[in-house]
Amino acid sequence: MKLVKEDGNIYYENDGIIIGKVTFSKIDKNTYNINHTFVDEKYRGKGIASKLVEEAFKYIKDKGCNVTASCSYAKDWLEKNKTVVFASNNKHKIVEVKDILKDYNVLSLNDIGFKDDIIEDGKTIEENSLIKAKAVHEYLKNKKLNYIVLADDTGLCINSLNGEPGVLSARYAGDHDDQKNRNKVLEKLKGKDRSAYFKCVITVMYTDGTYKSFEGITEGKITEKEIGDTSFGYDAIFYSNDLNKTFGEATSDEKNSVSHRGRALKNMLKNM
Repeated sequence: MKLVKEDGNIYYENDGIIIGKVTFSKIDKNTYNINHTFVDEKYRGKGIASKLVEEAFKYIKDKGCNVTASCSYAKDWLEKNKTVVFASNNKHKIVEVKDILKDYNVLSLNDIGFKDDIIEDGKTIEENSLIKAKAVHEYLKNKKLNYIVLADDTGLCINSLNGEPGVLSARYAGDHDDQKNRNKVLEKLKGKDRSAYFKCVITVMYTDGTYKSFEGITEGKITEKEIGDTSFGYDAIFYSNDLNKTFGEATSDEKNSVSHRGRALKNMLKNM
């Protein structure tokens, strides 16, 4: 059998005859849909359909795009093997997760139509991560969608502030305002030790409701002023001991290699 790959078609042929085929098409600038799978009756039960869908998935992911499916076989395959929902709409987080989970189809809350506000009232980072995972899992269950859920919660922990802002990191200054949060940290640290670390906990909730949690930590210190990109969280004032620069100065690849979220995700991949 010979495997042939074309844009929109991947198929197996034997002596010039197509014995199995998967077709797919682009539905928007970031997404391809797998439309149809076919396997000749004489070759069914040999894993050909699964291999074709897997090859189509890899082909599409290599283009940097998401994958959906309208045919039932490919849809079931994606749900069981390669699709996870990341419980966030934060563009920076989603890019980081997709960069690390390159072999998975990562969907955001917007992608699954989740519009509810999740009340993160846990007392710890671990509790908030689990709260988010449970909320999205229940939504998917009601929609009869069998996706694994990933939910993260992250905190910046400053030693001289007894671990603040910690679980309150996103709303340290009273609202989800990154600039105000950074300003408050810089003000409170005047004349104090600036050592700090980021902690991330990722909860993986499986389709049956069971879950596992994975932790990642990266250490550093708080700078006396903002350095680098100020568009995301505390990055511009967190100096990484690993990189010898702030996260605001780092490239995405550099940050992913040492970040708390990156380490939690890599720990997850090793132990799932």
